[in-house]
Order: sequence, then C-alpha cells, then structure tokens
Amino acid sequence: MTGDDHRVQIGGNARISGSQIASGQNVDQTQHLSGAQDGSPVEQAIDRVAELLERHSAELPDVHRAHRDLDDIRQEVSENDPDPDRIAHALDRLAARVAGIAAIAAAVRELASLLTGN
Repeated sequence: MTGDDHRVQIGGNARISGSQIASGQNVDQTQHLSGAQDGSPVEQAIDRVAELLERHSAELPDVHRAHRDLDDIRQEVSENDPDPDRIAHALDRLAARVAGIAAIAAAVRELASLLTGN
C-alpha cells in the first residue's frame, strides 16, 4: 500500500468489541465509555471479562468458545427467570478455558462470586 491508501482490513475469525479503528494521516480519536459505569456490578464484571478476552485473545486457543460461554452468561442473567445451573455450567467452562491467563481467571472468579454469592 502506498500513497493515500489507508485501508483497514480485518479478516479471519476476528472479533472487535468496544474498540475504535482509524486509518489515515493525522487521525485523532476519542472514546468516552461513561455508560459502562452505570451498569450493575454483574454487567460491569461481564464487560471486564470481555475486555480481557479481547486483550489476551492471541494467548487463548479457544477464545471464540470463551466468548460464547461469556455470551451465554450474559444472555442468561438478562432473563426474567435465569437458570442457575446453566450459568454455573457456562462459568465452569469459561473458567477452564481461561485458567492459563491469571488476569482473566481472576476476573472470571470475581464474576462467579457476584453470580453465585461464593
């Protein structure tokens, strides 16, 4: 690529969540995330795990499955009558998938504590 071509190409099994992408000369970006602070502690913990999954995605062999587990948790806690067993199973799977990354494992334990009271 030369000249004024400032393309951004994302392919494969990419997942971009809560991020900004810019291309070009003299690009400035500002991102305000004030809404995240307004959520419940559970929502904030889920968002934190999602952020860490993105940050450490190259280190996780099953990152797409970890995202699915987290999506299952997010969906289930938003239900009018959440199924505690379904949440527990998704938490167990997620914890096993991220056990090798201390920061994510700690965030998942914090989420589990909020959801199970343990």
